[in-house]
Amino acid sequence: MPATATTAYSNTAPSCHRTRRRSSALTCVFDAFDRLALKYCLIHRYEGFPENIQSDIDCIIEDGITGDRLFEILLSLEQIGSFRVVHRRDLCFVIAGREDDGSHFFVRLDFSRDCIVKGINISPGSLLLENRRRCEGIYVPAIGVEFAVLLARAVIKRGLTSERLARLGHLWLERPTECKAAT
Repeated sequence: MPATATTAYSNTAPSCHRTRRRSSALTCVFDAFDRLALKYCLIHRYEGFPENIQSDIDCIIEDGITGDRLFEILLSLEQIGSFRVVHRRDLCFVIAGREDDGSHFFVRLDFSRDCIVKGINISPGSLLLENRRRCEGIYVPAIGVEFAVLLARAVIKRGLTSERLARLGHLWLERPTECKAAT
């Protein structure tokens, strides 16, 4: 059945109508980072960006970018991106807006200089930034680095979920030599 404005919302498969403004807001943020030549790298779960981002966004940033500078950038984008900054704590921000159907969206942007999980620094941010690649319009880790970070996150969180296992398998199949070298 084709999606229409009256189609019921499903938690498992958000419609384009339901996520269009959220997607636009995220694209606006990372396009601005590119225009300003700010180095960043989304750590994980970026597949299908920006439409399929289902959780908070963990993003490594270069050392010179302060929380105040990020806040200034986000505030400058509020009108263009159709969102508002509704919360800020250090390098963590929550942006919110309304979709075309009137529903609200919230996105948590967690910025960090290093990849830290449960207080353990599993990768210096400089490694991720120096070895990043373009994927779906954004910067993400090089495949081998992403494999090592994802594996370390799974061990530290004691959770090798089917989603993580599938992603690790995909990365390994795509570039086994890089994955092996990074571990």
